[in-house]
Amino acid sequence: MSRFIDQVLEEGHYRFKRNRVYTLKELLLLLLKACTQNITLKSETAIYGSQETGKPYTRQNLEYRLDHFPEEILQKVLEKISLSYHRNPLAKSHDSLVSRKVAKQFKLVLAIDGTTLDQIRKTKGLYRERGEVLKTHKGYTVTSGGHMLVKLDLSNLMIVGASYHANPLVNDTNFIEEHLSWTKKKTLTMMDRGFYSFALFEGILQAGAHFIIPFRKGTRIVSKTVLTQTAEYRESLVQIGVKPKLNYPLRLIEYDHFPTFAGKEAPRVLLTSVINPQKLPAEEVIRCYAQRWTIETFFKRIKTDLALSRLRSSKSRHIDIQALCTLIVYQIYNRFRIAIANELRRSVQDISLAKEMQLLKAYAHKLSLSRQSQKKTGWKALFHKAIRSCGKSISMVVEKNRKAEAVRLIREIYYLKLSRLQAA
Repeated sequence: MSRFIDQVLEEGHYRFKRNRVYTLKELLLLLLKACTQNITLKSETAIYGSQETGKPYTRQNLEYRLDHFPEEILQKVLEKISLSYHRNPLAKSHDSLVSRKVAKQFKLVLAIDGTTLDQIRKTKGLYRERGEVLKTHKGYTVTSGGHMLVKLDLSNLMIVGASYHANPLVNDTNFIEEHLSWTKKKTLTMMDRGFYSFALFEGILQAGAHFIIPFRKGTRIVSKTVLTQTAEYRESLVQIGVKPKLNYPLRLIEYDHFPTFAGKEAPRVLLTSVINPQKLPAEEVIRCYAQRWTIETFFKRIKTDLALSRLRSSKSRHIDIQALCTLIVYQIYNRFRIAIANELRRSVQDISLAKEMQLLKAYAHKLSLSRQSQKKTGWKALFHKAIRSCGKSISMVVEKNRKAEAVRLIREIYYLKLSRLQAA
């Protein structure tokens, strides 16, 4: 991490105008260290560093530095660490969520979605602010802290791109420029219905990539040619839109009896830009889009386990810094999750982020008490050292959710049934 920061600072020639207390590197490492420990940025963070006199930095000095901190440094560090993990074969999961057939056809299978960050203020009761009624939670008023967009690699749950917008009322389609900048050739992206935009569809196709998205009701279908029709699903080649009109044909897949987490079966309708059923069969389209829910679990984890639900400031600049620091720390923790998953021969989503963090903290505390030298070691060796040192079972880092396991088994049976129908 220190090496990545040095590279970014050297390439951009970043520095503070008045360098009396913090350097950019020291401040950045301080913020990341505070994020790993879920410590606030203004008060307790200052105790990590000390001035030449040995006194801790003041809250006012730290806030002044944050006000003048260039956020693009964090963005570039996040891009560098994501790119390094993508190029490193050891950072790839052996048991991927994506099937081998899809992995051979596409370089990356991604999921993209946005989330709203909540700002909790200590104001009792319900009142109006800027003409909006604010909801309350346990005596506190909850306001919005902005909107964050994240693109996630479904094979190893690594972040490919992230962007923050201070306006919480923006739609997912307002991030088209960022979305297309992250889109690479021969990639497949799972999108929610909020990204339904003809301009976005054309941009993805022109980049040589593909997408899967739910069909929006009310969309005009100009022409429709049925390709396959069975008792379980039907796929057709369609041309959608009138004014504006999408100049590319899409494949429409309609299927019933899809198992949901509520224990029921529901019909679904999907659109995909992969019009060749031999390249991406209907069963694989349904299987891929079912994995899109992983990004919703990702948002839940970074908000609870990494405390992104507790914003430490109401300033948009500070929220942006906290969000980017949280995503960088997630990348580091997730790299450890990949090593654990490969060692246990499990999927990355089966490894609990919270339990992994507890294991690392317990191991670090034991090291500090025993005064052992902290030598550089690999992720795999670190896992075994932590398990041996803390006396924990290997199974303690595995996520146990019986309901999710039951739904996963039912869906596998459903996919097998679709596969047999396609073979017939």
